Amino acid sequence: MVIAAAFAFASGVQATNWLISQTNFYYQENVAWKKHEEKILNQLSPNMQLQYAEQILGEPIFRDGGEKYKEYVFKRRAHWVQLVTDDNNKIQLYSIAICDPSFQPKIKLPGEKTVQMNKDTLATSGNKQTHYFISGATSNSYLIEGGYGANPENYQSTYLGTTDSCGGIHGEEYYVLLDRKKCPNSHLGVQGYSEDFCQYDTEDSEISAMRKNIKIDTVAITAPNVGISDLRPRFQIGPDRIELRVLPEYYKEYGR
Repeated sequence: MVIAAAFAFASGVQATNWLISQTNFYYQENVAWKKHEEKILNQLSPNMQLQYAEQILGEPIFRDGGEKYKEYVFKRRAHWVQLVTDDNNKIQLYSIAICDPSFQPKIKLPGEKTVQMNKDTLATSGNKQTHYFISGATSNSYLIEGGYGANPENYQSTYLGTTDSCGGIHGEEYYVLLDRKKCPNSHLGVQGYSEDFCQYDTEDSEISAMRKNIKIDTVAITAPNVGISDLRPRFQIGPDRIELRVLPEYYKEYGR
């Protein structure tokens, strides 16, 4: 009788320990790492020194650029981080591209705004300044909205949308749609900025429907008084898929 009771107790303890172990494993795999990464992402910002950012992110997987600007790309568990620095190693642009749809961090934006990645859409969070390009071949594709925010946004530029950093923008219909709509007009920026982009009619029913379907997985923020045109054509918004896809694990994770 005593032996049976001891055995039942031991079995119960073992089952309890197993349950605790599985619960802890589930928490670490599905909750804890996401909270940790969200905290890291919100510690980064333009105007920060590269060395400080590297203490947070680790070693970059790529370094690129010329004398004026340099680009650094970091690989994290569910996303890429892109930093563009000036010749003083000061961050001029910071971007992230989230590759795991279940990872939905809230990212702080200039002007005390936030965006919830992989949940908010262009329709809910875009500003209708349309930087749209879907390649018919192998060039980089993106559906981005944003631009200069003036004083309410600390004189920074913010860009939100989706890029092909995580393996391509799936949906041939977007290529067909934008090719058919063409570009109604061109916008040359504000307050001396030379940024040139195609301003699609966001009130058009088909463009409007597309904006509702595009979940934001990429965000880019510049330092004050730095326009994206200052950094292009050398760098694009989000890590370059053409550069990333040479990595051995890229095809396994993203397929293209």
